[in-house]
Amino acid sequence: MDTATNPRNPISLCDKCYTQVDPDDQFCNSCGFPLKGTKEEKEKFRPIPVKPKLNRREYEKRIKDATNTLYYLAGVLVFWDIILFFAVKDDPDVLSYVIPDVILAIVFLTLGGYAHNNPFTCIISGIVLYIIIQIMNIVSDPSSFASPITIAVKTGIIAFLIKGIKSAIEGEKLRKDNNLV
Repeated sequence: MDTATNPRNPISLCDKCYTQVDPDDQFCNSCGFPLKGTKEEKEKFRPIPVKPKLNRREYEKRIKDATNTLYYLAGVLVFWDIILFFAVKDDPDVLSYVIPDVILAIVFLTLGGYAHNNPFTCIISGIVLYIIIQIMNIVSDPSSFASPITIAVKTGIIAFLIKGIKSAIEGEKLRKDNNLV
């Protein structure tokens, strides 16, 4: 233990992290170094890496990422519907393909608006709703999933929602770990 001696105020520092320690401490309160340990204990000491606590900005970024997932998906659904509409505009059932996705896009926008308060619930609601609608589409018209492009787009949407869930979980963990909000 290094000690800078000042006649009025002796200061003790940890040999590993140079944090100020009390002369009576057995271990450093910052890194756990055995201050009064044997030479062998001091040489064998390996500090446990501590994950730094994240700040409010990082928490808000994770929540924003989760919220934006819903907004982006609303945009993707509208874009997909525009392509679908012009691809099958001569089909008399064209609106039956487009309207459910437009309604889903509106629901995603609404969930995105509420996601600032409770992102995990909103993202889970979005993915559950999306999967239910896709299952209903498969049951009502199995040929609607015959195209590899359709399967790729719908799988991509589910993967993007799962990414949003991950951001929401990370944001909630940060909030709890750092006593934010």
